[in-house]
Amino acid sequence: NPEKVQAIQRRKWERTKADPHKHTALRLRKRIKMAVKAGLLYGRAADKDAACFLIWLAKREHIEDDLSSYHIDHLTPLRYCDLLTEEGQLWANSAYNVRWLKVGDNLAKSDKMPTPKEIAAHAVLVDEWMTTYNRKTGETIPDKAAIAHVDKVLMDNGDK
Repeated sequence: NPEKVQAIQRRKWERTKADPHKHTALRLRKRIKMAVKAGLLYGRAADKDAACFLIWLAKREHIEDDLSSYHIDHLTPLRYCDLLTEEGQLWANSAYNVRWLKVGDNLAKSDKMPTPKEIAAHAVLVDEWMTTYNRKTGETIPDKAAIAHVDKVLMDNGDK
C-alpha cells in the first residue's frame, strides 16, 4: 500500500530531523555520494579527497564496472563519530574512514567497529593512494579517465 509506505517514510524522516546526530549522518552520507558522482567537483576538500580515494580504489580493485554491487562503507560507523563538530565530520568522511564494501557485507557489518587489523590494512591502502595523488589538481595519477569512467558507470546504473 503506497500510502502506508509514505506514512512510514514520513515518520522516519521526522525522527531523523529531530535527532541532530542522525540528520548530520544522513547529510554526510549524501555529501560523499554526491562527491563521487560529480567527479570530485562537488563538496568540501575532505569530501573530494575521500571521493578521489574511492575512485582510485575502485579502479585498483577492478570493481569500477560493478559499483551497483557495492556500498560506500564508513570503517568507523557514523554513529560513533562526533558529527556535531567540524573535526568529527571531517574524520567521518575522510579517506581513512571510507571504503567500498559488497552490499551484503555492508548490511551484515551494520554499525560494528572494525578490527585493528582492518584499520591498519585500510591505512596502508590510503597511504599508497596518497603517494599517487596530486592534491593541487585533484587528479589521481596517471589519468582523469578513471574519474570519468566511474562517473559514467554510476550514472548508467541509474544511481542519480
